[in-house]
Amino acid sequence: MKLYSFFRSSAAFRVRIALNLKQIAYETVAVHLRRNDQSKPDYRAVNPQGLVPALQDSGLKLIQSLAIIEYLDEVHPDPPLLPKDPADRARVRALAEIVACDIHPINNLRVLRYLTHDLSHEETAIAKWYNLKSYPTLVRIFENCMRLDPFIAAHPNNQPDYEA
Repeated sequence: MKLYSFFRSSAAFRVRIALNLKQIAYETVAVHLRRNDQSKPDYRAVNPQGLVPALQDSGLKLIQSLAIIEYLDEVHPDPPLLPKDPADRARVRALAEIVACDIHPINNLRVLRYLTHDLSHEETAIAKWYNLKSYPTLVRIFENCMRLDPFIAAHPNNQPDYEA
């Protein structure tokens, strides 16, 4: 299994966490977004959208973090990523979509480049944290999760393509 990733991508971070929680071995293929590797023809053959993450499982190519995570949960059901109770599953999905659909796009590199002509890493981190502060429950969940080994291993600073 190959995960096309960029260490700073929060979408790729989500997929790395799921892979780690499921204890699925994977190879990281770095796609450096700041150097526009995502626009190169070889990566566009993997993901025509030109975004990370992308997951290659045998001949299958998957894109979009939440779709990849659902695929992983269906193909590797143990341990499950979602609760059994439908109402609890809906709540977890809603929290995930708040991050993926409401918070993440505002902090997306494409948007930030358009608005600011390339923020520094520190400015990007501050912008993401500022947007998260409106969601104290999510912040509390994130802080608790970041004490767990699968989350720590998935952290951007622990990736093979990490740049200080």
